[in-house]
Order: sequence, then C-alpha cells, then structure tokens
Amino acid sequence: MAFLISVLMTTALASLSCYHSDVITMAESAVILVEQAIEEKSIASSAAPISVASLKMTVSDQEFIVKLEDNIAAREFGERLPLSVTMADLNNNEKYYYLTENLPTQPQSVGQIHIGDLMLYGDDCLVLFYKDFSTSYRYTPLGHIENTNGLAEIAGSDSISAQFVQLAP
Repeated sequence: MAFLISVLMTTALASLSCYHSDVITMAESAVILVEQAIEEKSIASSAAPISVASLKMTVSDQEFIVKLEDNIAAREFGERLPLSVTMADLNNNEKYYYLTENLPTQPQSVGQIHIGDLMLYGDDCLVLFYKDFSTSYRYTPLGHIENTNGLAEIAGSDSISAQFVQLAP
C-alpha cells in the first residue's frame, strides 16, 4: 500500500511539474510579447512628430490658407487633395459637402464655432463655417482659415465652388 501511495504521489508531482513548466513557458512567452509591444511603441513614438500642415482653399478666385489640425482626420483629408467641390449652404452660416469616402472621426463638443473653422460632421460631411455662433453639435476639427477677410462675403447664401490643394511643407 505504501508503494502504491508513493507511485501515485510521484506521478502527481511529475504531472504538477509538467503543468508548472507549461505555465512558466506561457508566462515567459507573454513577457516576450509585452516587451516586443513596448519596443514597437517606443520606436513609433520616437519618430519625428507629424508637423501640422497647411492647405490652400480657393473660392471665387480668392485664396485662403487653412492651417490643419494635428489629428488623423485632418492628415487623411490632406492626403486626399487636390479636391474640387461644390458646397451647399445651410442656415446662412455654413457650407457643406458630403465626401465620397469616410474620414476617421474624433468628434468633440466644440461649443463655439468661429468663422473659418473647417470641420467634419459625422464621418463624411465637410463643413466650412463663415459666421461665429454657439453650437451643441459635435464635430471633428480639421483646420481653421488663418485670415478670414472676405470669407463671409464670398460665401453668401448660395452654393460655392471650392478647391482645396495641399501646400508644400
């Protein structure tokens, strides 16, 4: 009987030892994966930051410089240029155009709209504001016109044709 108990205990300890070995191997593998992920993130974050780009918007032969936000939606919008669109009027304070392809979104409650704001409503509606006002809507900021002189007059209440082109860095 003692022999049988001894054999059973030896077998149990051997099984436990194998299980323990498997757990250690899995834990070591997990540590290696975490270290690789940290290294990849470190390499990605040490890359030069993406500079905030500017673009040129032309409406009725008047050029406006738009300083783009430093976010993924603005970068992807900039990558899709040049772009010529006809923007319809809404509420006598904004022009809008539905893009053919969605952009990534990071909507924010902006609270206050300023003349010259270029925003994304939803994931496909490009909006150019030509008046200041308060809002409860959420937008993904794309950029802002640096000098808005003449924008409100050109925008008027009709639709506009606008051309967007990326400026050289």
